[in-house]
Amino acid sequence: PKPSSAASDVYKRQSLYPPSPTLSLSIDGSLANLTWTSVSTAESYRLYQDDVFIIELAVLNHTLDIGTGSNTCFKVTSVNSIGTESLVSNEECGEGS
Repeated sequence: PKPSSAASDVYKRQSLYPPSPTLSLSIDGSLANLTWTSVSTAESYRLYQDDVFIIELAVLNHTLDIGTGSNTCFKVTSVNSIGTESLVSNEECGEGS
């Protein structure tokens, strides 16, 4: 077998995962309005609140009540047709008022 370069190893590893979406958060009172970018190979998206999986969605947005007074953080991943989950998106945090 031919020796492989480190660069091709990194590329192979990255190509196993679908791309990560980019997450945005806006807060209206106690409601967290989350939106994320579309990933062309994604069948669905998994939303995490404070690093805990909360819901899997086929759409690009979700709104939930986070109450008031505590900082809440979110991340999202994309999932492709064979069930492979991307690395996590950027983290967005906010506090309801």
